[in-house]
Amino acid sequence: MKLFLPCLLVIVSFSMPCCGQKDKKETASPFQSLIPEKPTDWVADLEKIFTPVQVAHLDSIINSHEAQSTNEIAIVTLQLDSFKITTPEDFNSFSLALFNQWGIGKKDKQNGIGILISTNLRQTRIEVGYGLESKLTDEEAEKIINTIILPDFKNAAYFTGTLHGLKAILKEIE
Repeated sequence: MKLFLPCLLVIVSFSMPCCGQKDKKETASPFQSLIPEKPTDWVADLEKIFTPVQVAHLDSIINSHEAQSTNEIAIVTLQLDSFKITTPEDFNSFSLALFNQWGIGKKDKQNGIGILISTNLRQTRIEVGYGLESKLTDEEAEKIINTIILPDFKNAAYFTGTLHGLKAILKEIE
């Protein structure tokens, strides 16, 4: 009996570290398999709400900013009803998983911003990398969505709302 207790303590102490480790499958987003392949440009209009000229204009603004600052901004439009994303929480989780998987922002600076738009779900989200959170907080991003982007979106002026939102973001992070 005297030997049993010390042996039990040794066994428990050696098994503790492995019990505390998380399985990688648990931390992976449930939306990981739904994420489309990363495009080569900064604007991925997969929902086709912009004209090619509008996409090129947004892309040129982002390219210019990235060349000056190294900050990376991605704008993505997706029709998410086919992705079985139905709640705002699912939308937010998908948005974070999308931009993390795509690696928006320089890895060492974490200076990426992702804008996800789904007109059919009537959802818009701005994800801000840790390296830019001091310049663009979640509250400021939400304010840009509510006061700049959504008023234009309510009139189906998706390009105008996105352009104005992008310019507001650039003003905050410069």
